[in-house]
Amino acid sequence: MNDIIYNLKSNELRGLEAHAKMSPVDLSKYRLPTNNYKKASVMLLLYPKNNELHLCYMKRQEIEGDKHSGQISFPGGQMEDSDNNNFEHCALRECEEEIGVSRNDIEIIKPLSPMYVFVSNFMVHPFIGYSSFTPSFELQTSEVKNIIEVPLSYLQNPNIIGRTNIHIRNTVMKDVPYYDIFGDILWGATAMMTSEFLDLLS
Repeated sequence: MNDIIYNLKSNELRGLEAHAKMSPVDLSKYRLPTNNYKKASVMLLLYPKNNELHLCYMKRQEIEGDKHSGQISFPGGQMEDSDNNNFEHCALRECEEEIGVSRNDIEIIKPLSPMYVFVSNFMVHPFIGYSSFTPSFELQTSEVKNIIEVPLSYLQNPNIIGRTNIHIRNTVMKDVPYYDIFGDILWGATAMMTSEFLDLLS
């Protein structure tokens, strides 16, 4: 586990290259923010379980009007006034609110590359966090349907990467890259962040 944490801390980010592997559309769309974009942060929470590091995802509730309704994501959300424009604080606060893991129990390992999510007009700042013990999750059930705990060995298996058509709202996105997370499809911005995270481990 110490070797994994060391690699995450010491290896250089290659956001553009890593994001491109899992981008569902022309990558340039994730590099052209509007002038009035909103600010957000997410947390890639690592922790030990069954003698192996796990990464925490959550499945969002089906909420009408939410452009990311029902999708797999990382804990996170929009910057609030109480964050004082501090993206790390935002990620820690949202993680605490959505999945009940105290900010006092999380060590920030590293920020990943910021990403503009054009569908919802958010500039998202991802952070890798580490808890030295398995958390006791308490879900904000109005937003979170369930937690998905994924061993790193599972994520690093190239056989979980595939391509499929995604039906979203009234359109079909063709030949989209995705990770098969125990039968759920992980795609889009969260998959691109996951790709950058995994790139740090290699």
